[in-house]
Amino acid sequence: MSPGLNGNLPKSNADTAWPHAVAGHQTLFSPAWSLAGDDGLAVQANNVLNLLTYAQEALVGPTLADYPNYISPGASGSRVWGDNVERLIDVKQKYDPECTIHNGRVFASSGCVKGGWGNIFA
Repeated sequence: MSPGLNGNLPKSNADTAWPHAVAGHQTLFSPAWSLAGDDGLAVQANNVLNLLTYAQEALVGPTLADYPNYISPGASGSRVWGDNVERLIDVKQKYDPECTIHNGRVFASSGCVKGGWGNIFA
């Protein structure tokens, strides 16, 4: 999916958490949908797709290899949400200070880090 979704998204990356002006995503396929460690084939296939996307970025500019709700294990928060990661961590801390919601990839708010669940850092 191309960055900007054919002009149908907000004009600024500050309007949403998704850096849509410069980022698209190649697929909804991700081993993070289940336990990545249980499916080596899914991990391997996803890594190949991501490497292709990363190589394309070097030639034509930013795209995005992961769907934000199911980012690949090992993908950085800034790779998926761009410069908005710090803001998203602040939102997580404000609305879920005890880190009650902590399944999968979790923004590293102080409550989530304290509980040992935070894994998306700025």
